[in-house]
Amino acid sequence: MPSHDLPAMSVAPDGGWGWVVTASSFMISVLVDGICLSVGIFLNAFKYEFGSTTSQTAWVMSVLNGSYLFVGPIVSCIADKYGCRIVTIVGGIFCAISIFCSSFSTSIVSLIISFGVFGGIGLGFMYLPAIVMVGYYFDKKRALATGIAVCGSGIGTFLFAPVSSYLLQFFGWRGAMWITSSLVLHGVIFGAFYRPLRPAKSIVPTETLIVDTITELRPPEINNKAINHLKAEDSAMRNPSRRHRSLDITGTGDGFLPLARINAYNDKQSKIARLAKSQDVIPTEVLMRWTSKPITPFYRKDVLYTGSVLHLAQKMRSPSMNEFISSMVEVPVESYDADGTSRSLWEKTCLAAKKYVDFSLFLRPTFVLYCLSCVLHMLGFFVPFSYLPSLGDNLGFSGPRASLFISYIGISNTIFRVAVGWISDQKWANCLMINYISLLVGGISTVLVPYCYSYEQLSAYCFVYGMCIAAFISLRSIIMVELLGIDKLTNAFGLVIMSQGISSFFGSPIAGLLSDWYGSYNATFYMGGGTLIAAGLLCIPLHTVSKWEKARESKKNGEEKNDTVEMEPMI
Repeated sequence: MPSHDLPAMSVAPDGGWGWVVTASSFMISVLVDGICLSVGIFLNAFKYEFGSTTSQTAWVMSVLNGSYLFVGPIVSCIADKYGCRIVTIVGGIFCAISIFCSSFSTSIVSLIISFGVFGGIGLGFMYLPAIVMVGYYFDKKRALATGIAVCGSGIGTFLFAPVSSYLLQFFGWRGAMWITSSLVLHGVIFGAFYRPLRPAKSIVPTETLIVDTITELRPPEINNKAINHLKAEDSAMRNPSRRHRSLDITGTGDGFLPLARINAYNDKQSKIARLAKSQDVIPTEVLMRWTSKPITPFYRKDVLYTGSVLHLAQKMRSPSMNEFISSMVEVPVESYDADGTSRSLWEKTCLAAKKYVDFSLFLRPTFVLYCLSCVLHMLGFFVPFSYLPSLGDNLGFSGPRASLFISYIGISNTIFRVAVGWISDQKWANCLMINYISLLVGGISTVLVPYCYSYEQLSAYCFVYGMCIAAFISLRSIIMVELLGIDKLTNAFGLVIMSQGISSFFGSPIAGLLSDWYGSYNATFYMGGGTLIAAGLLCIPLHTVSKWEKARESKKNGEEKNDTVEMEPMI
């Protein structure tokens, strides 16, 4: 594989257009989570329309939520190739069409496919870009911007629950789907604001510019363009009236060309490059015209990190922000083999998938334990959203009043996401402890739901549950970095999201099956709360397991280093 430089870096503006991006991510979170978490309001309407059981009807919500989580790694690969703006716009259009078509469903199966599968995929194409674009535009103020953006989830839950209940009451569930599809189409507008950053301008002093080789200018014909340009500049260099000590490496069109180390494809090109460097007299600036796409968010290892980068160990060790950003740059997937032949689409797809999905992480006990905790958590996560409105109806509360239970969860979720974001940035905060305490409290309170008979008791539960899920979601990427390091964040996040998507497929239907068996929702909430408690218990030993694993790896690396020294050949 030919050596190459890292891509030209972009500088996060930490403001400016970044606040527009933050507002767009906020609104997309309103749409995505508002739709996903308010489907439970339609549960009884679907059961009446299609004559299905509770378990069968629950597949609609579970497949919707499972699909948008499961496609996360796939969306990462596509967004890395085409950018977040295009992915979000396509997702908004696809989701709107899917929800509109689902209004013509004639069976519960067709509704699961059109609304659950295709609608979920469309929402997944909108969900991931909303997360990464904020980290793309912010470094120093990332925690604040992320906190604002993720509040859209709670606001969406708060707004969509009563709105869906109103639409269901006056237009029926089919009319509600039409209006919901038109609301989703607004995601196209918000996605259009995801403007990609341009690479930063590089100025390289002549003394340090090494023009020995031309790095990865992609195909040879682009190399030839660069070399021909150097030939043209060579004649201009002979004018003694223009002397300058530095080269201003700029770009035209789409990008800038970093020239820290330039590789030639053949000796002829290399000689020309050296000739250009050896001139005593050079022009004020040399323009290297090279077309490249704007940088996508995934060129940074820390783009999925939702906390403040100022508290990362790598940032504290770096002498400056520029040095830290340089250490976070990912090596791009090469389009050419070592011999210069173009890779096939399948090869490039496999290499891109490997960048986001690293199954070797399942050999690490720390990751397995945390991933299993996340899987158990998502088995019970959607139970309250799916069945609280139906439970309220059974207890005699009117439809609009029962739908407000979901809104109460949304209000609490919004408030405590901001609070948890602030707490996680404090040096004294123990994020692992906050995480497992939240899971335990959320699980215990869910188990107690069958003993809540008044509207006030159920409302209090909703506030507690909203607080607990806010902590789990807000701390997810922070805990992964704490346990596995920033270098593994992208891989770990992709696998965790995919695993959560798989478990989301089965959580609500299993709970619904228990409801059908026992004739009440009691077993449903016992199951949901039990899985949350189990998830919290698995997180308690995580810190100890992580320390043991790091010590074992450190010892192993030390032994390998000693073996290497002992095996050095004698001269």
